[in-house]
Amino acid sequence: MAKTKRKSSSFILLLLAFVFVLIFRLVLVRIIGSKGVCYFSLANELFFLLAGASSFAIEEACASMVENRMMRQQYTNARNVSRYAMVYSFAVGIIMSLILLLLMNVLVNRFFHLHLSYMSYYLILPAIPMYVFSGAVKGYFKGMNQTSVLSFSLILFVITYAISGSLIGYVCSVYGQRVSELLRNEEFAYSYGAMGASAGILCASFVCLIHVLVMQYLFKHRSSLGNSRDYSKVVDSPLQLVINLAATALLPFALFLIFVLVQVLNIALIFKNGSEDTSLDFAFGEYYGKAYSITGIIVFTICVFAYPYIRKAIGAIKKEEYRNAREKLKFMIHRCSALAFFVSAMVAVLADNILDTLYVSSGEQTALYLQLQSLCIIFAIYTVIFTEMMISMQNYAFSLGISALAFVVHIILAFLMICTFNLSVIGLIIADLIFYAIIAFVSFVFISRTFQYTQEWFRTFVVSMIGALVSALIGMLLNKVISPLVGKSISFVIVFALCSLLYVVILLALKGYQEEELEVSPLGRFILVIGRTFNLI
Repeated sequence: MAKTKRKSSSFILLLLAFVFVLIFRLVLVRIIGSKGVCYFSLANELFFLLAGASSFAIEEACASMVENRMMRQQYTNARNVSRYAMVYSFAVGIIMSLILLLLMNVLVNRFFHLHLSYMSYYLILPAIPMYVFSGAVKGYFKGMNQTSVLSFSLILFVITYAISGSLIGYVCSVYGQRVSELLRNEEFAYSYGAMGASAGILCASFVCLIHVLVMQYLFKHRSSLGNSRDYSKVVDSPLQLVINLAATALLPFALFLIFVLVQVLNIALIFKNGSEDTSLDFAFGEYYGKAYSITGIIVFTICVFAYPYIRKAIGAIKKEEYRNAREKLKFMIHRCSALAFFVSAMVAVLADNILDTLYVSSGEQTALYLQLQSLCIIFAIYTVIFTEMMISMQNYAFSLGISALAFVVHIILAFLMICTFNLSVIGLIIADLIFYAIIAFVSFVFISRTFQYTQEWFRTFVVSMIGALVSALIGMLLNKVISPLVGKSISFVIVFALCSLLYVVILLALKGYQEEELEVSPLGRFILVIGRTFNLI
């Protein structure tokens, strides 16, 4: 039970880390501008594509192998896994950095056409082997069930990434403005700002590396494993360990790779023509820094509230308590549906208010991006939740197959939308929507069969959709009346509060919630009070 709770807290911490990173990106738009965020985007995504996928895969593989050997009391083999995993990870990181260095000119100038973003890549090159190496050390701690080290390492990385990226980004942006004045080209200010933001990746990777090395040194001297009796009769050979490590890491690597590769290829498709029109840089920066970040924060926050039901459902099915598992799954899907439909509708209606609150003025085009991106919220939530459920049930292969199918469809659709129909960022958002929808739907079918679960479609989805649409329509009318009087920011707060109350009343009136479900839900008792006040329960 304690181990399950630690895994639960680790996943929640990971979701919160994603939220913090996206908040940093929102702030970064104010510091280096939308074009600066556009130049930063490719370096950021390439780092997490190469270093993030490799680190995650090696961490998972090393943890699995170490845990397996510790259960059999093969302490020498467990230590050997850790040693060779570190050597393997460092070699992988160096190779990836060299490949990126050699291909940098082709990537920037011929494939992505973001010519002024080249300075950002030099700063992520040394960060790649550092971050990948840290993954191997964290894998050892994870295999030893020392998850507090992983949690603190993640917190340290995210905080350093955000703070150093913001500070150095600001300093470099100010310096870049002077360079722009000398060269009479304002693009250099954004390029230098992106370089400073990328320095945050380097600083965070270095700090994370130092932390895990110090913790490994302290753990090694405190551990009593050196004096423990080793029950292993055979010591695994180095070659065998490396092969097993690479094979075990393959599925997690491919799964992580697909989700990040979507964004990298989106950037490639957007800038494939190498147009000199810098308005495209601004448009993509507005999408990547604002619309994508706002909806991402909402998705991960809702997933945090839904995760306790995931953990309980997985625990029940492992104990073969299928009835209890189905009940938890029903509550989880219903909760996510109720939150997702309402939030998605309100973001679409109040997009201009949200942007005005954060940035004073962003323009109609950015508001349109946020409105379209809000449709992704519903499917993205279920994508995160169902993918985590399949991973928890050790179904990496099936999750990878679903993601690969969605990825292929996404690339074909994105190419048609962007390159054939010239829809640019709007086409990208539509392709992303289909990507998340495919993963969510196919994963739901698989999980329903696994849990032998039958969905209540009307109460779960139709009632939530009706309530969200009615609330959004009334909210739109209220906003048009209130906004000119008190301003968009205050209007956003008032309209959202009133629409939330109206949405709860509609759900209760349409029997969208059962009393026993509310009694075990956060804020459930408050909703029960509302229902009894209006004689709806």
